[in-house]
Formats: sequence, C-alpha cells, structure tokens
Amino acid sequence: MDSSDVVVKRLMQNLRLLSGCDDLLTAMEGGSLVAEIMALTARTAQQAANDARTMLLTLRQDASGDRGGDH
Repeated sequence: MDSSDVVVKRLMQNLRLLSGCDDLLTAMEGGSLVAEIMALTARTAQQAANDARTMLLTLRQDASGDRGGDH
C-alpha cells in the first residue's frame, strides 16, 4: 500500500467519524459530552481537510507529470 492509499483510507475513516459525530450531536440535548464531541469533530475535520489537501496535491502532481511525459 503506497502513501496515497494510506491517506485516502484515513480520509474515508475521518469522514465516517464526522458523520457519526453529526448524528450524535443531533441526538443530544447538551452537556459536557457535547463539548467533548465538538472537540473530536474539530480535530477530525482538520485531519480530513489536511488529508484532502494532500490528495489534491498528489493528483495535481500526477496530472502534471502525465502531461510532461513523452512528446
């Protein structure tokens, strides 16, 4: 498994986790647990955004490498 596969796998896991956090927050009425879930959501969202940026850069580099090949 190459590094981009690892990033994609982690991105998909983070997106599933964010979906679960959304479901939990929607169902809850409030309290300290909500604050903990919000913190988890923020950390997970940041990691997902970082992974998405990494994948976009990788895809752009791959595309520019394909165009710069044999002429």
